[in-house]
Amino acid sequence: MGKLANLNITQKDFQNTINFLEENSIYHIDSSITGNEGEPYIFEKKGIKVAVLNYVTKDTNPNLLNDAKVRPNWFYLKKVEEDIAKLKDKVDYIIVYPHWGGRMEGAKLPDRELIPIAHKIIDAGADIIIGHHSHTIQPYEIYRGKYIFYSLGNFCFSDLIFENRQLYLDRRRNFEGLIISVQVSKNSISINPYKISIINNRIVPLNSIVKRSNLGKNPLINKLWTPYLFYEKKIYFIISSLTYIGKSPISQVKNIKLKKILHHLGLKKQRN
Repeated sequence: MGKLANLNITQKDFQNTINFLEENSIYHIDSSITGNEGEPYIFEKKGIKVAVLNYVTKDTNPNLLNDAKVRPNWFYLKKVEEDIAKLKDKVDYIIVYPHWGGRMEGAKLPDRELIPIAHKIIDAGADIIIGHHSHTIQPYEIYRGKYIFYSLGNFCFSDLIFENRQLYLDRRRNFEGLIISVQVSKNSISINPYKISIINNRIVPLNSIVKRSNLGKNPLINKLWTPYLFYEKKIYFIISSLTYIGKSPISQVKNIKLKKILHHLGLKKQRN
């Protein structure tokens, strides 16, 4: 749920979503009220079997009411490695699709701690990692010949209305995403990322280059992580809040509350 993770999700909300997906023939994995949240999605086409594994990390703050019986498939590295080991001899390709990186929500780089974790998932036998949650496009890398996408950004998103208030999203970061085209054969896999933008609630393909980075050797990741983290979590929020594209700076100043700024600077705790 990203920035709306503090909303209380009920079992009814969850079931309504499941019903909608099933009515539209959309397969779903990861969370369940029947105890099968850990089951992979396996499909076969032209003799090629592909397994999709989905997990959610607790730092993305999924917030369920205490009486809700919804059970997410929590991300634990050891469990991911064990799940991959069970599938390696049964399928041709394994795609891991994690909802992760909550600490870097809204940021342009992934959480530094995710990089060695992603590498271990590939070492365990995954063929692709397609991550999401940050609502921003983050660089992808190729490790041991395998693609790791840390976050695809947003695909279909708009400004929000919550408790009768308009919540404006960051036009610079939250209105773009990636579509990943994956073609597989028995002996090879081909991956092409395509960048899209969300304009007037329509998906518009772009010709701009998708960033690839060797994140394990990126000096910003290794040497400048602490100041970058401070900038993203403390400073950028204030800058972006005052400079929303298409909105009057004066109106934005009116929407910014001192207690919210103090909270993001770590000077005041915010009440839920």
